[in-house]
Amino acid sequence: MRHIIAEYNFLESKMENDWDELLVGSSSSSWNSGFYIDMQVNNQNDKVIRQTKLYSPVKTNQYKKSLFTVALNTSDTTGFISRIGNFDDHNNKTALVNDVGGSGLFFEYKNNELYVGIRHGTIDNDVDILINQADFNTGIFQKDSDLIINGSKIHTFEISINNRGEATWSIYNDGDKIILHSIRDISILLNKLPTYNLPVRLEIEKVDTNAFIGNMKQYNTNTYYEYDYNIDTIERYNIKHLSPISGIKFNIDSNFYKPLFSLKLKDINIRNHISLYEILYLVDQIGPFSYAIIINPTFNEKSPVWVNSGSSYMLEYDISANSIDLNNMNVIHEQYINSTNSYIYDQKTALNSNEYLPIASNIIGESDIITIVARKMGPKFVTSYFNFRWV
Repeated sequence: MRHIIAEYNFLESKMENDWDELLVGSSSSSWNSGFYIDMQVNNQNDKVIRQTKLYSPVKTNQYKKSLFTVALNTSDTTGFISRIGNFDDHNNKTALVNDVGGSGLFFEYKNNELYVGIRHGTIDNDVDILINQADFNTGIFQKDSDLIINGSKIHTFEISINNRGEATWSIYNDGDKIILHSIRDISILLNKLPTYNLPVRLEIEKVDTNAFIGNMKQYNTNTYYEYDYNIDTIERYNIKHLSPISGIKFNIDSNFYKPLFSLKLKDINIRNHISLYEILYLVDQIGPFSYAIIINPTFNEKSPVWVNSGSSYMLEYDISANSIDLNNMNVIHEQYINSTNSYIYDQKTALNSNEYLPIASNIIGESDIITIVARKMGPKFVTSYFNFRWV
């Protein structure tokens, strides 16, 4: 059985809410109407990095698998390095002093040769372990001449890992999955397991002065868990309420959206996302109104003053910022409420599915901010209590 964590198809955009990106030097990245991301490096030391905001862990007795459909480098020449996999990089973690180390599993395509890679740093990246395609332990490259990797062509790769340390690197050829390299216990190489709460990451870098332009093309990418039976039910989760917010009566007195409160991950939880959450409300002074969840707004006038919500919470909150840029709102959810004496609103739970964008962090370690805004929809002044609930 499969449980998909995230699936990215790039049908309409670069999916900026789900992916962060770093451009080094004169590099560039653009969405193409052919449903792919074109990552281009022109000069020596140019680099394009694309990484999911979502860090997903390995779960007990489950395989975490990630698939990448890419053209590793359409220039098909030496002088470039392309990487794809479940890994991160210490050198990009610049926002927080305790966000250190680089680890994970990846494919590396360097000078037209394919490697599988293992990164295992705790305070830095350490030294990547690279295994050349000639040394893959399935011997598939020696047996099948059709499997020579050409970076200019589209291939689908897969990386699989479980919490026992089993790791597998595979490729799909004519629809068939072919294992290229497998390690039964990765701790034999590392003495300790690397961190497996990791993002999906792709990067291309130009490492010499040749006249060619390097291009990686990113097509479908997804991550899922694979297991024998479904054990992921809502009853297994610890449901949290942000109780410091629940006792505040919020005034909804404007015809334009104004912030009520904002939330973000604590620094210590910066790589632990929140996927399942919802907004609760109880109307005090009745009248029609609407509220919305905004991700990463631009604050006007007052900046947020973050309050620690308690040691048992992953979140901190703000109730002081009172204005956002209404012309640049990224609305991920909006709800209209007709609170009159004759109307009863039945609020159903959203904790059974990933209805909203996860609260996660970018490459350098800055948390997404979600802001709850509200406005009245008629002449009446409305007051309401709100709460935030998540698992």
